[in-house]
This record gives sequence, structure tokens and C-alpha cells, in this order.
Amino acid sequence: MKYSLTPDIISLFRRRFWKDQFGELKLSVFYFCCLLIFVMECVVVAKVIGVIFR
Repeated sequence: MKYSLTPDIISLFRRRFWKDQFGELKLSVFYFCCLLIFVMECVVVAKVIGVIFR
């Protein structure tokens, strides 16, 4: 979480800009994957419920 909360200019002065950018990328990919899994689960559950109550 510290990568997403640290401003880029502070990272630049601490000479950790690219490390922080890579950390933010990994965090964003993780959030996207979690969201994608959640959406896929909702679709599957909706289809199962549709089949059950048809």
C-alpha cells in the first residue's frame, strides 16, 4: 500500500521512482484480477440461479 500512497515526486527524490512505479503496477494488476474474479463469480451465480428458478 505504501507505493500507492507515496506521491511520485517524493519517490523521485528518494531515488525509488521506478521501484514505486512497479509496485503500483503490481497492486493495480492485483485489484483488476480481484475485480475480474468477482464479476465472473456473479455471472456464474446468476446463471445457476436462472437455471434453478426457470
